[in-house]
Amino acid sequence: MKRNHLITSLLAAALAVSCIPAPAIVSSAADASGLAGDVNGDGTVSVNDASLLQQWLLAVPGATLQNPQSGDMNSDGKINARDLSLLKRRLISGVGSETADGSVITFSDGSVTVTDANGNRLTSHPAIKVEGQTVTITQPGEYTVSGSSSNGQLVVDVDKNASSEEKVTVNLSGLTLSNSSVAPIYVANAGDSCVISVKKDTVNTISDGTSHTDSYTTNEGETKQINAAIFARDDLKIKGKGTLIVNGNTADGIACTDDLKIYNGTITVKAADDGIRGKDSVRIGDPDDTDFSTLKLTVTTTNGDGIKATNSSDTEKGFIEINGGSVSVDAHADGMQASREVIINGGDIELTSTPIRARTTSLPAIPAAAIPAADGPAADGPAADGAKRVTTSVWTSAARASRSVTAMPRSAAASPSTAAT
Repeated sequence: MKRNHLITSLLAAALAVSCIPAPAIVSSAADASGLAGDVNGDGTVSVNDASLLQQWLLAVPGATLQNPQSGDMNSDGKINARDLSLLKRRLISGVGSETADGSVITFSDGSVTVTDANGNRLTSHPAIKVEGQTVTITQPGEYTVSGSSSNGQLVVDVDKNASSEEKVTVNLSGLTLSNSSVAPIYVANAGDSCVISVKKDTVNTISDGTSHTDSYTTNEGETKQINAAIFARDDLKIKGKGTLIVNGNTADGIACTDDLKIYNGTITVKAADDGIRGKDSVRIGDPDDTDFSTLKLTVTTTNGDGIKATNSSDTEKGFIEINGGSVSVDAHADGMQASREVIINGGDIELTSTPIRARTTSLPAIPAAAIPAADGPAADGPAADGAKRVTTSVWTSAARASRSVTAMPRSAAASPSTAAT
């Protein structure tokens, strides 16, 4: 307890002077110990390193870092108060992301094994908690998950005091995970964000049962049901060159209460209700990419919408953005529904929904200069750089937005805040 109080005091002192720029690290030579945080070069990481780093940040005369690169905890090329914060967290928790990185979690019906980066089997892990078939990741870092379980669950629940600069990356490498009563993958808290990376040449299948018993409590104290096979309460990004199959048998396939990004991979979602739902936003395709050949998204729903964004209280949120790739949606209700805007910057998009089952609305690849009108009026006028803005009625039930549906060439792409209403 005394050590924790001391480290906290050191952190407060450093943050108080965080406006003082620390010198950038200019040497690329490896430090003597090669141990992150060992700034005094004694081969261990202790409160003495935190004390020295704090003195160095304050420019105390005689304070010299023997291993300066070991002080760059977040590898951004500089040493500042943020690095001291990361060092403090490591000392308190006894583990840093460098310990978690490379850990492998393997499910099998009846057991779970955890190995380190060298393949050594571990009976305990400071960043991974195993209780029966439930595995909880408690620290930022990179983890690989494989194997098969018909009653398993992977939970990401990082300490809320962890640095918001760090994220959890979960590599799916041949994982078949199902659970009859809870979400097989549940991201409760991931620090900055959670990344699900679907590894190349692997097939991964995530399926829930027909009912859920799990729930969560919102920041306002409201209890809500978890109703998706993959459910995230932090920003979630899905990427990779492998295959991910999600079966949402209770309600939704993939659901996120923040921002949901699907950047690449072969993703197939089948859901009883909504296929893909992001409260704040759903972005398909990395806006910085130019090659979307590895992005193929297929969504099928029995009762709900295909792709959905629901935040109607924030004018900067509640949008769906598609930047490229192949997107095919066959939905019982709306193919896409956004509380604010649906923005099409490119891609090969095919939407089918029950009210227009006899007709499929297809958007060609870039440029998408216009969306063909079938039931509603023609496009209601030019938008930015000659792109056309289409009213909701044009895509009756195929794509629906409270404000507008916009299709434009990639070079003329508008952000959610700049697309006209």
